[in-house]
Amino acid sequence: MNPTFPFGPYLFKALKINIALIYILPKEDRDEAIKALHDAHEDGALKLAIGQIFNLEDCADAHDATLTSGRTGSVLIRI
Repeated sequence: MNPTFPFGPYLFKALKINIALIYILPKEDRDEAIKALHDAHEDGALKLAIGQIFNLEDCADAHDATLTSGRTGSVLIRI
C-alpha cells in the first residue's frame, strides 16, 4: 500500500492515477458501474487519450514508450 515510482521522469507528464475498484463492489453495484462506464463510452462521454497501441509480443517496447518524454496519451497493449 506504499507504492514508489521514479518521480523525476513523470514530473512533467501530468501523471494522473485514477483507481476504481469496481471488482470489489457488491454484484448489483458492480453491474451498474460497468453499465455506466460502457454507456458513457458508447455515448462518447469518455475522452481517452491513446498515444500508442502495442501488440502483446512488443510489451517491452510499450513499457519503454511509457517513459518517453512528450508522450500525448496512454500506452496500451493489445491482447
